[in-house]
Amino acid sequence: MNADVVVKKSKIHGQGAFANRSFRKGEIVLHWIGAKILTLAEVKKLSRKEQTYVSAFTRGRYILYAPPARFINHSCLPNTHIDRRWMGDRAIRTICKGEEITSDYGYEMAFGEDVRCRCGHKNCRRMMKI
Repeated sequence: MNADVVVKKSKIHGQGAFANRSFRKGEIVLHWIGAKILTLAEVKKLSRKEQTYVSAFTRGRYILYAPPARFINHSCLPNTHIDRRWMGDRAIRTICKGEEITSDYGYEMAFGEDVRCRCGHKNCRRMMKI
Protein backbone atom coordinates (compact mmCIF):
# COMPACT_ATOMS: atom_id res chain seq x y z
CA MET A 1 0.00 0.00 0.00
CA ASN A 2 1.09 3.59 -0.67
CA ALA A 3 2.63 5.12 2.50
CA ASP A 4 1.67 8.61 1.26
CA VAL A 5 -2.03 7.72 1.62
CA VAL A 6 -3.77 6.03 4.55
CA VAL A 7 -7.29 4.63 4.85
CA LYS A 8 -9.36 5.51 7.89
CA LYS A 9 -12.89 6.46 8.94
CA SER A 10 -14.37 9.26 6.85
CA LYS A 11 -16.89 11.96 7.75
CA ILE A 12 -18.12 11.79 4.15
CA HIS A 13 -18.82 8.07 3.89
CA GLY A 14 -17.49 4.88 5.49
CA GLN A 15 -13.76 4.62 4.92
CA GLY A 16 -11.77 7.34 3.17
CA ALA A 17 -8.29 7.87 1.75
CA PHE A 18 -6.29 10.52 3.61
CA ALA A 19 -3.06 12.32 2.79
CA ASN A 20 -0.19 11.08 4.97
CA ARG A 21 1.90 13.98 3.70
CA SER A 22 1.19 17.26 1.88
CA PHE A 23 0.79 17.25 -1.91
CA ARG A 24 1.39 20.14 -4.32
CA LYS A 25 -1.09 21.15 -7.00
CA GLY A 26 -0.47 19.02 -10.09
CA GLU A 27 1.20 16.17 -8.22
CA ILE A 28 -0.06 12.59 -8.60
CA VAL A 29 -1.50 11.80 -5.17
CA LEU A 30 -2.22 8.15 -5.76
CA HIS A 31 -1.41 5.72 -8.57
CA TRP A 32 -4.02 3.02 -9.16
CA ILE A 33 -1.68 0.15 -8.32
CA GLY A 34 -3.53 -3.15 -8.34
CA ALA A 35 -6.48 -1.81 -10.35
CA LYS A 36 -7.95 -4.10 -13.01
CA ILE A 37 -9.26 -3.07 -16.43
CA LEU A 38 -12.46 -4.99 -17.19
CA THR A 39 -15.04 -5.42 -19.92
CA LEU A 40 -18.72 -4.79 -19.19
CA ALA A 41 -19.31 -8.57 -19.13
CA GLU A 42 -16.63 -8.93 -16.43
CA VAL A 43 -18.10 -6.04 -14.43
CA LYS A 44 -21.56 -7.66 -14.48
CA LYS A 45 -20.05 -10.80 -12.89
CA LEU A 46 -18.81 -8.81 -9.87
CA SER A 47 -20.80 -8.65 -6.64
CA ARG A 48 -22.95 -5.54 -6.13
CA LYS A 49 -20.46 -4.35 -3.49
CA GLU A 50 -17.46 -4.77 -5.83
CA GLN A 51 -19.37 -2.91 -8.56
CA THR A 52 -19.37 0.19 -6.32
CA TYR A 53 -15.58 0.33 -6.88
CA VAL A 54 -15.91 0.33 -10.68
CA SER A 55 -15.66 3.40 -12.89
CA ALA A 56 -15.86 3.99 -16.62
CA PHE A 57 -12.30 4.07 -17.95
CA THR A 58 -12.20 4.17 -21.73
CA ARG A 59 -14.69 3.24 -24.41
CA GLY A 60 -16.01 -0.21 -23.50
CA ARG A 61 -13.55 -0.64 -20.62
CA TYR A 62 -14.00 -0.17 -16.89
CA ILE A 63 -11.60 0.06 -13.99
CA LEU A 64 -11.97 -1.85 -10.72
CA TYR A 65 -10.06 0.13 -8.12
CA ALA A 66 -7.93 -1.60 -5.48
CA PRO A 67 -7.24 -0.17 -2.00
CA PRO A 68 -6.46 2.58 -1.18
CA ALA A 69 -7.82 4.16 -4.41
CA ARG A 70 -11.21 2.49 -3.92
CA PHE A 71 -11.64 4.52 -0.73
CA ILE A 72 -11.40 7.93 -2.38
CA ASN A 73 -14.80 9.44 -1.66
CA HIS A 74 -16.81 11.70 -3.93
CA SER A 75 -16.98 15.44 -3.30
CA CYS A 76 -18.72 18.19 -5.25
CA LEU A 77 -15.64 20.31 -4.40
CA PRO A 78 -12.84 17.74 -4.84
CA ASN A 79 -9.12 18.14 -4.27
CA THR A 80 -8.09 15.67 -7.02
CA HIS A 81 -9.17 14.70 -10.51
CA ILE A 82 -8.73 11.49 -12.44
CA ASP A 83 -5.64 11.36 -14.64
CA ARG A 84 -6.14 8.38 -16.96
CA ARG A 85 -2.80 8.94 -18.70
CA TRP A 86 -0.87 8.35 -15.47
CA MET A 87 -3.48 5.96 -14.00
CA GLY A 88 -3.98 7.96 -10.83
CA ASP A 89 -5.54 10.88 -9.04
CA ARG A 90 -3.85 14.27 -9.50
CA ALA A 91 -4.08 17.15 -7.00
CA ILE A 92 -6.02 20.13 -8.35
CA ARG A 93 -4.90 22.24 -5.39
CA THR A 94 -2.57 21.86 -2.42
CA ILE A 95 -3.63 18.99 -0.18
CA CYS A 96 -2.48 19.15 3.43
CA LYS A 97 -1.33 16.19 5.49
CA GLY A 98 -4.36 14.64 7.20
CA GLU A 99 -6.86 15.94 4.64
CA GLU A 100 -9.28 13.50 3.02
CA ILE A 101 -8.55 12.88 -0.65
CA THR A 102 -11.67 13.39 -2.77
CA SER A 103 -12.66 13.28 -6.42
CA ASP A 104 -15.77 14.29 -8.35
CA TYR A 105 -16.65 10.90 -9.76
CA GLY A 106 -20.39 11.39 -9.94
CA TYR A 107 -20.33 11.18 -13.72
CA GLU A 108 -17.50 8.66 -14.03
CA MET A 109 -19.09 5.63 -12.42
CA ALA A 110 -20.22 2.65 -14.42
CA PHE A 111 -23.89 2.20 -13.63
CA GLY A 112 -26.95 4.41 -14.09
CA GLU A 113 -28.53 5.01 -10.71
CA ASP A 114 -28.80 8.11 -8.57
CA VAL A 115 -26.92 8.15 -5.26
CA ARG A 116 -27.25 10.80 -2.56
CA CYS A 117 -24.09 12.89 -2.16
CA ARG A 118 -22.75 13.21 1.39
CA CYS A 119 -19.84 15.59 0.80
CA GLY A 120 -21.34 18.36 2.96
CA HIS A 121 -20.14 21.33 0.89
CA LYS A 122 -22.42 24.36 0.70
CA ASN A 123 -22.62 24.00 -3.11
CA CYS A 124 -23.26 20.25 -3.00
CA ARG A 125 -25.30 18.92 -5.95
CA ARG A 126 -27.06 16.56 -3.50
CA MET A 127 -27.11 13.67 -6.01
CA MET A 128 -24.55 11.77 -8.04
CA LYS A 129 -25.35 9.93 -11.23
CA ILE A 130 -23.82 6.52 -10.94
